[in-house]
Amino acid sequence: MKKLIPLFALFLSGCLPEDRFWWSPDGQEAAVLSEGALYLVKPDGGLGNPVQGGATDKTVTPTALSWLPDGSGFVLCRERKIASWDEVTKLITPAEASRVELLAHALPALLEGAEKMAAQPADAETLLTSVVSGDGDILTALLLAYQRNKAAVGALLQKLPKGAELVDSLNGDDSSFTIYEICLVRIQAGREHGDPISLARSLYAMSQPNVSPKNGVVAWLQTGNKNSSVEVSTLDGKERLTVCKSARATFDWSPDGRSLVFAAPVGGNGDSLAKLQKSTVIQESGALVKSDSENPDGLPAPVEMGMAILLDPPRLEVLPDGRVLFSSLPATLPSAGSGPEISPKLYILSAAGSRIDPVPTASGALPTNLSFFTVSPDGKLAAVVESGNDAVAVVDLTTGVVDLISPSHTDWQCRTMPAWRSSTELTFAALGKSGYPEWMLWSKAGGVRSISGKWAAAATSGWLEKQQQETTAKPASK
Repeated sequence: MKKLIPLFALFLSGCLPEDRFWWSPDGQEAAVLSEGALYLVKPDGGLGNPVQGGATDKTVTPTALSWLPDGSGFVLCRERKIASWDEVTKLITPAEASRVELLAHALPALLEGAEKMAAQPADAETLLTSVVSGDGDILTALLLAYQRNKAAVGALLQKLPKGAELVDSLNGDDSSFTIYEICLVRIQAGREHGDPISLARSLYAMSQPNVSPKNGVVAWLQTGNKNSSVEVSTLDGKERLTVCKSARATFDWSPDGRSLVFAAPVGGNGDSLAKLQKSTVIQESGALVKSDSENPDGLPAPVEMGMAILLDPPRLEVLPDGRVLFSSLPATLPSAGSGPEISPKLYILSAAGSRIDPVPTASGALPTNLSFFTVSPDGKLAAVVESGNDAVAVVDLTTGVVDLISPSHTDWQCRTMPAWRSSTELTFAALGKSGYPEWMLWSKAGGVRSISGKWAAAATSGWLEKQQQETTAKPASK
């Protein structure tokens, strides 16, 4: 696969491949995100009616999910819009609520101080976050302060750069509070069965839900005010445990479903140098590990499996035999000159953590950016997408042979992660014969065909992104 752009330049735009479809364990249906709504889709079937979000409930936006091992439902991450702060405080912890209350009380003084800053950022939102050192609660607190005293807070905002635009937003699209929720959704006959069971709610984002393959427990990434943590909860929401208080955004279950493998930064939360660790979070009985007076965090010390320079965003997956596939930058330090050459590779860490071997791919066969891969259920293949274009490749993890199953198209970039329907069938987004993005199915025997050929173009329009062509004005003729 051709290397198109430098590795770290890929992340400047903030538009990266994300999960949009998840196949049930038996591969007979998929949960699909389209235009902010969640659908259950049979192969080659239509979208039908949404089961979450969209016309079903416009205050709810599904973002990610993980199927239960028996296919009876899934654990869903979603965002909820709530107009009343009083309703919000009933759903979040007192600690989260009091922090926002304190900031909202201090905001008028902060706004007055921000107005007097000698060097102001280009807009009021950036200015506010800089005043409070990037505090993640500041915009929630701003909305609360504005709702409680629109005249005074609005007048202060009007004096800031682009403050009038921010006021308009607080009266319009941003006039509601956002709550992040992770919940259990049961499915019956292709529809949601009963009310969702809430497992956790927060003002901070929840993502990457991952249900244990053998136990009734789900893990997810919690993005706090300063750090990201790996959290686990029983599926009834009655027990919860923090696995790692400072984590890079990647983790996976061990094959027995009792331990989590994750990346813990050596330095700050954004440090690329990270330890690959394994922590047992579920007892043999199936219950979560309990805390006691000698171990208040409730967990035995994690097993150190290895160390690597991870990419941004980082990525690891545990194979069925317990080995760990991850992408990393090989480097020898100290290094003379401008530093070590940036040439990411895929590596496999042994289950015991005693050995790390590179996947033997040929030089230049894979993209410069290896943050976006997903492993087949049998652990033999990995699908890789290139965020700098829309090419999709399948890698044999034993031989290193790379099969380019979907070539790149001029000016198109991938914004969708592929997903395995089975160990021999992969689904992904690609440019169809129609000229717009389509949902494709690939197999070694059958090649590539479209699943979404009968869907409206809008349903998959955001799955790829067309780059805007730069135009240079011609000088006027004399």
